[in-house]
Amino acid sequence: MTALRICKTLLMVVVAILAAGLAHAEPLGPVVVVPIVGVFYYDNVPQGEVLPAIFIQVERHQSQEPLRVILNHRPGMVDSTYQDRLEAALQNGLKMLNYNAQGLTVHIGFSGMFRFSGESLSGAIVIGTVAALEDRILAPNLVLTGTVEPDGSLGPIADLDVKIAGSGSYTVLYPSSQIALVSHHHGSQPVRTLQEARLLMLP
Repeated sequence: MTALRICKTLLMVVVAILAAGLAHAEPLGPVVVVPIVGVFYYDNVPQGEVLPAIFIQVERHQSQEPLRVILNHRPGMVDSTYQDRLEAALQNGLKMLNYNAQGLTVHIGFSGMFRFSGESLSGAIVIGTVAALEDRILAPNLVLTGTVEPDGSLGPIADLDVKIAGSGSYTVLYPSSQIALVSHHHGSQPVRTLQEARLLMLP
């Protein structure tokens, strides 16, 4: 390789590095802790429990790259399709809450030793991501359970009564489409959409 070609190559590398620097993301914001209500099995008996099990940080790239979701978890805590499902829920949910998801990377950490399955925490992750974007703290003693539907509504979940029964001092926000299935309303409140949940959780 001639000296001229070496110089050209080095120049291209420098330009690429500078371009990458210009498109670099903003520093990661503070961690938002999102409590979730789940069903766990002790001696094969289902019990509800609220845990501060999800940790969210966001970064915004200046480029208009598609939304990215990065999961941090122990092996076996989520299945191979979980990242894609959460990414779809975030893409749809943020759009319904009037946020542009382009250029956004969402880092989601899972704590504990249990396995996460199903879509019941996707609504809570969307609201937690909005809290991270706005650098706000979620309202205390509220926990959201529900799937994210294409129209922005909160979709039904399994084992709702068990979750409410095990929520302790937390108020459980749950899909209003399941109000007939809730045998008691103590410590629970129906919500229809992500927007309703947002107004309650980020007052």
